[in-house]
Parts: sequence; structure tokens; C-alpha cells
Amino acid sequence: MKIKRSLFVLLVGSAFFFSTSTTYAESHTFHRDYTYRASEADSKLAYVNRGLAYMEKGQYDLAIRDFNKAFEIDPSSAEIYLNRGTAYSEKSRPDAVTVYGGTSPNVYDLAIAGFNKALEIDPDCVRAYLKRGFAYLVQGRYELAIRDYSKALEVDPSNMEAYLNRGITYLVQGQYDLAIRDYTRALEIDPHNANTYVKRCLAYSNLGNDEQAIADYRTAARLGDEEAQSFLTSEGIGW
Repeated sequence: MKIKRSLFVLLVGSAFFFSTSTTYAESHTFHRDYTYRASEADSKLAYVNRGLAYMEKGQYDLAIRDFNKAFEIDPSSAEIYLNRGTAYSEKSRPDAVTVYGGTSPNVYDLAIAGFNKALEIDPDCVRAYLKRGFAYLVQGRYELAIRDYSKALEVDPSNMEAYLNRGITYLVQGQYDLAIRDYTRALEIDPHNANTYVKRCLAYSNLGNDEQAIADYRTAARLGDEEAQSFLTSEGIGW
């Protein structure tokens, strides 16, 4: 019994569709204040936070404009490069499902360029490795994605996002044993993450290990994954 899900679902379910390290929910509350503060004074912080608020609202072009303004004030800030790269990546988010064959939208190249600059300034910036790794993954540049996720883990060995997304990259490449290894490590960090069980289930299923695949899918169902619940119910399998 082979369980399948699209790559797009894998990414949407990931802890890092685009890294949540920047707290957009918090930045959203700054929007009203920074809208006028950024227009009245050359405040890097004002532009950065208004840019984050625009990202929260899905207004990525406006976010990029504000990050560019912040650059004029402080061109050596790794954080601004990171935020602008993220804005470019978020801007391309609806296209992710269509580019897995390896097509490289220009906007992802812009995002990667920003992450490159952030890492030149701060070579241990885990968020930059995670974000650049995801951009490489979307472009189909799998070895580069794996390299970045591995580098993130060198800096932060307990980073679950890195394990999850390196696991996705291995899964896309058909390296199912390596994917299972990474998902198992992620579950050691967070044993209650339904999405991780779903991903490991898919790897087991592709290896023909139906028993372990179903066991993981049942766990995902108990943790609230609705697709797992629906599938198991339709197959008459309790969860």
C-alpha cells in the first residue's frame, strides 16, 4: 500500500516553508507606528520593521522597497540582506509547486544573492543557510540545498528545520534511507510533530516498508493530520 503526497504538500507542511525565525506576527503590530515613523526620519529600525509588517500582509514589493531604504542607511547589515532575501522568496511562494523540475525563477536568484551577502557578513547565520537551502531546493539544486542544511546543523545541531528540509531533499532525490534518518532525528527533537511522521511515512512507503509506513501514518492521524485520518478511515485501518 503506497501512500503518496505531492511535493508541494510536503513543503507546505514543513516547519520551514519559508523559515519562521522572523516573527511576522509580532512585526504586524508595528505596521501602523512604523508607517509614519519611516516617512519622517531615516530610521533603519523603522524601515526594517515596516518591511516585516508588509511581509506579514503579503505586500512583498513594499517590503523590498523598505529593506532597500534600510540598506541606504546601513549597507553592512546581515539582517537586512536576510529579510530582503526572504521577501523575494515569499514573493515566489505560489510558484513553488511548478518549479520543482529545476526551473529557476529570477526572483529566487535574487533571494539567494541576498542570503549570500548575509552569510558573507555572518558566516554562522543559521537562518540564512536554512533560507538559501530552501531556495536551492525549489530550484532543483539539491546538492547545494543539502550542503546548506548540513552547514546549518554544524552551527546548530538541534535545528529541527534543517533536519526536516534536508529530509525532504533526500526524499525528492529518492534517498529514502537518508530521509528516514533525518526525520527520525527531527522526531527526537519534537516527537509530537504530525508533519514529520507523514514525511517519514512517505519514505518508508517508497522503500516498501508498509508496516512502518502505516504505523507512522497512524501516529500522524492521532496527532491531528486530517489527510492521514481520512486515508486510514477509507482503508478501514484504525488510528
